[in-house]
Amino acid sequence: MNHSFSQFGLLIFLLMPFLLSCEKEDDGFFTPQVIYQPPAPTDTSFTVEAPCLTVSCAGQSMTFSAGSADLAMEFFASYDILRPATTWGALKSAIIVVHGNNRNANEYYSWMINAVLSMNQQDETIVIAPHFKTSDDIGGNQNLVYWSSNGWKRGFQSSNITSEKISSYTVIDSLIRHLSDKEAFPFLENIILTGHSAGAQFTHLYAAAGAAEDEVAGVDVSYVVANSQYFFYPGNERWDGSGFTVPSGCNAYTNWPYGSESPIAYLSGVSATTIRERFVSRNLTYLMGTLDIFTGGTLNTTDCAAVLLGENRFRRGELMFDYLNAFFASTHIHQKEIVNNVGHDAAQMYNSTKGVEVLKALLTD
Repeated sequence: MNHSFSQFGLLIFLLMPFLLSCEKEDDGFFTPQVIYQPPAPTDTSFTVEAPCLTVSCAGQSMTFSAGSADLAMEFFASYDILRPATTWGALKSAIIVVHGNNRNANEYYSWMINAVLSMNQQDETIVIAPHFKTSDDIGGNQNLVYWSSNGWKRGFQSSNITSEKISSYTVIDSLIRHLSDKEAFPFLENIILTGHSAGAQFTHLYAAAGAAEDEVAGVDVSYVVANSQYFFYPGNERWDGSGFTVPSGCNAYTNWPYGSESPIAYLSGVSATTIRERFVSRNLTYLMGTLDIFTGGTLNTTDCAAVLLGENRFRRGELMFDYLNAFFASTHIHQKEIVNNVGHDAAQMYNSTKGVEVLKALLTD
């Protein structure tokens, strides 16, 4: 019996290289399954669970009171973050990733999960992908909160027929405040808000407008703006080809979302000085793909306020950073990071070597 077992073991050993060669090659954009349980902390009062790494188990919702009605905001998350009376002792960081114009929160969730897996941070990091819906997405269900197609990007109030409206920025405020609750997340220290394209516009504007960061303690909030075409400027100057000057002939170029004039309802009572100080002081990284230089498609080249920002997305990001260095060199803490040979592609941006490097540095800082 022992002799036969040894022969069988030898056969398996000899066949192992062949068996391994039959595995399917990783294409870099898979959605892996959970096949392990993270180790439990010594304090058994903490809840420790394996993360949900697929959209099939990640769907959740949060509720907002809107006068006579409650409205549900749907999102994906790798942990059941709203579960009552739960203390998540293993979680140290969170990434809130905002989808682009197509509102494909499910895909953004999967792309960010892949990035977190490549860092081996899935047991310590919550990935959250909110779904900012429009009327096209709710199927007539007025119990779901929704916005206009541009409104969700710019912090406008919701479009539901309710006595109270909800700014899309209020959603992020609520998430940041909840993640900062030390009873639920005692060791969570870092929160990243990031978005690509329209989600990058959302992130950049929230960095200027968002109130929650100044209200919470014990967490560091950072922002990663990937391939945006719109940028908030805290001053009146724009690039004229040779320097930053105050332009003429474009009457609304300092109105929100390009500047702090004519602000949204969310910013009611907040001065332009406060908005500027919030924006300049926040930990913001511009993640820019060198091939995002296409001048067609959805790039806004007709509105004068957008044209003043630059000729393409990559150039607009460069000019935004140059502007900060020209007028706020001693006070701003923004950073610029270049992703070589990548264009307007969220999956490639977040899963590039540079994209992963930026996210990991912010998670483990």
